[in-house]
Amino acid sequence: MNNMETMDVENVAGNPYPNKKTQMTKLTTFIVLFLSILVMALVTKVIVLQINSTKFQHILANSNSLLDRNCPRNEENVDGQGPSLAPNFSVLAVEQLLSSLNESVDPCEFFYNYACQGWISGQSFTSTAPDGKTVINLKGQLSMDSITGERNTRLIRNFLDKMVYTPNRTGDGVENELKSFYESCIQLKKNSSIIHPVTGRLIKWMFLRQESFLSLQNVVVKLVTLGEDDPKHNSIPCTELAKNLFPEVVGKLFVENHYLNDNLAFSVQQLLLQIRDTYLSHLDVVYSPWVDFQSWLELRRRINSAKIMQGYPTDIMDSIWVASVYANVTINKNVSHFIVNLVQLMDLREMRKQTLGMVTMNYFDNIRDVAANYLPSWDMLFISAGYAQFPIYHESFPDVLKFGRLGFIIAHEFGHALSAYIRTNDQSRGELPFGASNATYQKFIDKLNCIENEYNTYQIPFSFPQRNTTHALTWNGSLTLEENFADFIALKISFSAFMKEHKRTHGSQVNHEIPGLARFSKEQLFFIANAQHWCTAFSDEVLHYQTFKEWTDAHSINPIRVLGPFSNSEEFATAFNCPVGSKYNPQKKCTF
Repeated sequence: MNNMETMDVENVAGNPYPNKKTQMTKLTTFIVLFLSILVMALVTKVIVLQINSTKFQHILANSNSLLDRNCPRNEENVDGQGPSLAPNFSVLAVEQLLSSLNESVDPCEFFYNYACQGWISGQSFTSTAPDGKTVINLKGQLSMDSITGERNTRLIRNFLDKMVYTPNRTGDGVENELKSFYESCIQLKKNSSIIHPVTGRLIKWMFLRQESFLSLQNVVVKLVTLGEDDPKHNSIPCTELAKNLFPEVVGKLFVENHYLNDNLAFSVQQLLLQIRDTYLSHLDVVYSPWVDFQSWLELRRRINSAKIMQGYPTDIMDSIWVASVYANVTINKNVSHFIVNLVQLMDLREMRKQTLGMVTMNYFDNIRDVAANYLPSWDMLFISAGYAQFPIYHESFPDVLKFGRLGFIIAHEFGHALSAYIRTNDQSRGELPFGASNATYQKFIDKLNCIENEYNTYQIPFSFPQRNTTHALTWNGSLTLEENFADFIALKISFSAFMKEHKRTHGSQVNHEIPGLARFSKEQLFFIANAQHWCTAFSDEVLHYQTFKEWTDAHSINPIRVLGPFSNSEEFATAFNCPVGSKYNPQKKCTF
């Protein structure tokens, strides 16, 4: 031992020129070790990126994928395999943004295509069934809203399945009633004698009561297709029934599992406050030139006093109240009692509709849906817990995605509030007292006329397959005026709120630091994120129907929801350096 210690001291300290062979061997070993670690790190990163990419494709492109059942926050696997790892939603969102683009398109002429064509081209309305047959997606329409809604439904199906399949799982009395109903539903067998009486009773019930909350197409068809031997097949339509017949109970479970945990609810609350504060600051800067002082004071007061229902009605968290709603309902989990269970719950629904009214019922129904609205008679804005879900929103998203998507929706609903305040003295729409002055009202109408006239010039291709002809329909800017105005003001407000937040968090830093998006400015990313919220893919058959249907809808079709506000935005034209006279930077613009 002493000899070795002496030799080491000799080589390192006593002799300034150690043995060259030993030196080279150590150096070679170090280099090999370093390169091995580097290769392993690179391979690991590639695998992780590939896994994330695969998850993303399943979540967004395949609306029937079961992957989402393995990635809710802190959720256990339905098959009892323990907690599953949640994906990095921020990384998935960035991948989605990039893969949705078609950068070969000129953004100043066809920005909707520039932002959405990559995503639209990747959608499929057919899939292969286990027996090899081709299955067509009857909905024929995919969008970020519809995909978020379907993902929400799968999350609900996840905890309903857990109720049934987790041994010794306990819940409160009403949750047990929900569990029993769901269990009686999924046990239906193929060609069961129960199915046809159920379908007939449901159809009769819907027509007699003119009930709209259960779609004849969506639910009756699903009831007819119930009865596969595998109960998990039945879970799809049975989840739909459970959502609609136990709205408060399902809403409470959804909120507890997918809204109140982590920082999601707080993140949405902050976004709501930031959008409201931006409206107030814009009243000082933008509106003052055409809003007189008294109207300005009233508008500020109205924005400040508007009630906000964030996520859900608080009543659903009151277990005693929820129990009282279902106190007279007795549900049996045996499949032979399914029709009795169903009739009880449908009759309860009808009674509550009569006592509470459909407006109140809609708030309970919409908790887990992608829903947002402003109710003038209540002076209340509502953003559902279901709207603040991936891929539309996640607390880990970069600010540009938060403000460009859900922030825009919040600003849109505040836009309806602003319109209602100003229009109060319009006798045909008088909803609130103490509105704007006649002078402010008239200036507001002049600005609305600009929007109406511009939208009336938009042309929409429309095909007539029977005649093998295609015509261009002129858009109805009068019918869609209120929604178009809300889109106009929402784009300006949400963009301004984002820029303000970026300055607060990044100081004088000119741009963002989002990995993978360095080639875009923060302003460009905002407009891309917003436009991609409206990306919609149609099957050929549904495109014809949808265009005609939305001809009578108060909302413009999604490509126009991008074209109208963006082409009137100076901030957009500057961000993409659009030449004056291009489609998205016309010489004349409608401004507020």
